[in-house]
Order: sequence, then structure tokens, then C-alpha cells
Amino acid sequence: MQPEDDVWYTWTKDVTAPPAPINQTISANSGRLELSWNNGGTDITLNKGGYVVIRRQNTAVTYTPSTSAPLQPSDLNTDLGSGQTLVHFVDHNAGFSQSTPYLFNDTNVTPDTTYHYAIYGFDGAYNYSTKVALSGTVPTPNYISGFLTIKAGYDHTCGITEDGSAWCWG
Repeated sequence: MQPEDDVWYTWTKDVTAPPAPINQTISANSGRLELSWNNGGTDITLNKGGYVVIRRQNTAVTYTPSTSAPLQPSDLNTDLGSGQTLVHFVDHNAGFSQSTPYLFNDTNVTPDTTYHYAIYGFDGAYNYSTKVALSGTVPTPNYISGFLTIKAGYDHTCGITEDGSAWCWG
């Protein structure tokens, strides 16, 4: 081979973080908190990345994932320190779209408790996006009180209250 025929390749390590999730929301429902977000850019899908969601009770998430020790699915429900837990890990196989929101329902929650979340996007080299922070409080379930007994039929419900009154609805 002649020197002019030599081909040289230069390999550069990927150190560019993907874009952060966008259009993030959190909504509280009975017994759960629902988080949603959109893909912040094509880097997540094209570079075989995904998203991680870290949760902390009553205090903001301070944990930051690291390229040198990337989070894995085996880290789910593991304490990452100071009560911070990886509660969701989803990779590129989930089929992210720019226009369709991604949803995560956190059902491992307690009423009247505030939860703080950090969502990070990551690429195939485990570069992590900037944190997107959300928080929400789980509502107290609405229970029917003051009834001694309640019976339900096909299209009606009746109950007897503590004072002996009968109530029907439906």
C-alpha cells in the first residue's frame, strides 16, 4: 500500500447531552400522579437513548445521573441516596415522538404527600440532558361518610345515614 492510499480515522467520544424533555406536566388524581412530557429532540430516538424519572418525597430532587455511572433498569426502585429513587426507566424502544406525549403514572404514592420528580433524557452514550423538575401532591380520596349502609342496584344506589334517613340516587 502506498502512503497516499492510507486511510485514517479519527474517533471522537460523544459528550454532547441530548435536549431536555419539553411540554412537561404533572396532574394529581386519586391514588396517583401522572407525569407527561414530549421528546425534546431527535437525539433521544436516533441515538438509542431514553428517559429516567427520579422521585423524592417532600424535597426537591438533587441527584444528577452521571455518564461514568449510568442508571440502568436494574436500578429501578433503588435508593440513590437521601431518599431519592429511580422510579421509571424507559429506553428508545418505547417509540418516542415529537408530537405524542410520553406518560408515566406513579401509583406508589401516599395521599396528602408532595412528591418531587426530575426527568432526564439520555442518549446512547449515556449523556444526560438538563433536569426537568416537577412536583405534585396526591389528593385525599373522597369517601362517603355518615352512612351506616349503602346498597347498589342496576341503575340506583340507596343508603341509610347515621340518623336513620334514607337517601337514593342514580
